[in-house]
Amino acid sequence: MFKYQETYTAVCSECSLEFKISAKPIAGEPIYCQECYWQRKQQLSV
Repeated sequence: MFKYQETYTAVCSECSLEFKISAKPIAGEPIYCQECYWQRKQQLSV
């Protein structure tokens, strides 16, 4: 049986790309697309 999972539209805080996510965004918290997320993670680990 397939359970429908609601998706939300979010806008990346870094590049302004619009994308879908499964968790509801929290107002005022930055959110990143997959590409920007990994770029930031690499920069922070150096």
